[in-house]
Amino acid sequence: MLKNLTIRGFKQGDEKRIVRIHRDSIDKFESMNVDDDFILRLSQRHDFQFFIADINGLVVGFLGAVFYSNVGRSEVGPIAVEKYYRNSGVGSKLLDNCENFLKTAGIRRITARVRYDNNECISFFRKHGFEQEAVLRRYTRDLGDVVQFVRFI
Repeated sequence: MLKNLTIRGFKQGDEKRIVRIHRDSIDKFESMNVDDDFILRLSQRHDFQFFIADINGLVVGFLGAVFYSNVGRSEVGPIAVEKYYRNSGVGSKLLDNCENFLKTAGIRRITARVRYDNNECISFFRKHGFEQEAVLRRYTRDLGDVVQFVRFI
């Protein structure tokens, strides 16, 4: 299934698939308005990088990371994969590519924040060596709790 998987940077036009994948996974994320313009604005920031999972020209997943090279820190997320491709290694490939990029940018500390009830994503980050650092109470707009994970690279 992953034979033709490529992890690449963002290209204009990816925003539509990113928005669709995000909306299909909306129960996993904090409530916020994610539309094409929001994604395009993120893609133009100098301190943000999208990693795109592409199979034969079709975007099947993405990961975003904001990073601060001057202090060696980053936060990864959101990460989302098309339902059909979940648990196939796409998310792991996205995270591996992201971590390699962050290392070359001088990042040593990576955090990820996950909704407290998102067991699938919590398991994903634990599987990849992230440790729970904190529980942020009433953190989201709808006062939901969030688990913050950390990993040092």
